[in-house]
Amino acid sequence: MQQSPLCSVNVDYETCLYISCDNEIQKVISKNKFIVLEISETYPELTQENDVIPFLCSLTEYIWLDDFGSRNSTMHTAMKNKYHAIKLDKLFFQKNIQKPYFEGIINNLKRLCPNIIAEGVENIYYNGLSTKTGLWGTQGYFFPSVPLSEIKHINSAWL
Repeated sequence: MQQSPLCSVNVDYETCLYISCDNEIQKVISKNKFIVLEISETYPELTQENDVIPFLCSLTEYIWLDDFGSRNSTMHTAMKNKYHAIKLDKLFFQKNIQKPYFEGIINNLKRLCPNIIAEGVENIYYNGLSTKTGLWGTQGYFFPSVPLSEIKHINSAWL
């Protein structure tokens, strides 16, 4: 099955509030199913009750929790909302990928959200380790850049 490309946009708290108050931007997000909103770990309200993220979830199914394992992006945060994907922080991934408990962390996260992405796949070493962890996706400098004009021609082996 060919996966359609997605375009992720990092959004902080102020951006989320702006989106929640702007009907035109809401229409653009709802209409363009390829747009992903990545909730920044600097979002100050992640650990508190807040209606903004659930509202964004009503606009699109593509809400990702960014940088899990850093700052405010914790297991508690992952449990608060329904995310399409959870992205592991680069340093968290690189520091813990070889630890015996890493698989347990991934399995627990998958109970909340089946799509786990690792940031920090910078070389063949991390790419090799990441293929054995059951991740949904990986991100990093190991993968070549692709001009937007060539996005439809990406080798499916990279997807």
